[in-house]
Amino acid sequence: MTKTLEERAVIGMGNLIPIRLERDLLWIDARTLHLALGAAARFNDWITRRLADTLASEGDDFYSELSKTPDGGRPSVQYHLALDLAKEIAMLERTERGKAIRRYFIDAERTLRQSQSIPTEVPPPALPSDPLELLALSLAGLQQHRAQLAAIEVRLDTAPIRANSQMRARIYAACQAFARVHPRGYSGAYRAFKEAFGFAGAPLAAYDDLPHNRFDEALNWLDLQTRTFSAQRPLLDESA
Repeated sequence: MTKTLEERAVIGMGNLIPIRLERDLLWIDARTLHLALGAAARFNDWITRRLADTLASEGDDFYSELSKTPDGGRPSVQYHLALDLAKEIAMLERTERGKAIRRYFIDAERTLRQSQSIPTEVPPPALPSDPLELLALSLAGLQQHRAQLAAIEVRLDTAPIRANSQMRARIYAACQAFARVHPRGYSGAYRAFKEAFGFAGAPLAAYDDLPHNRFDEALNWLDLQTRTFSAQRPLLDESA
């Protein structure tokens, strides 16, 4: 089958997007992936949105660290993505290049497993024959299942509010009210809000990137800011 231009462009991608083995998992540098995908958005905005879109969990799906700059300037945040998360992010670009990069990840992982460079799956142990041991094993499995469900609920609680029209509308209205009394108007108010509720050291890319679990906190914060600036507004007008 004839390859597309984007698929042919991904040949030799191993040199462009290195995959490294660490802690028995495969990892991708997020900035390298951002560059390879040709994403138009600024990196900080792009990674913040993609981590929210995928409900990524820090420590499991990705981890971040500060990198030192050679000239002693302000360090930047480096994000390292687990291979499964990198595949999902590549598909979210909805481009031929994103699809081709995802295919590269799949092929590279298969090659590594076949060469036994990373651990393969271990077959499950045989079930005990003793009824009491079997009952204890079943209870342990049930507890593990409940823990996994709880973890999923926590991740869902961090989903952005953009999918919930009521939450989105309430935050938008509160931001607008805050903007009407902020000295710098809409730009100053929205910037303050996005910085206050940023993620992993970076501000929100958009106000509706706010996670569900901070909705009530955000409403209270906006209400307090609006009342505070409203009280200060007459004093500012008199001094002007």
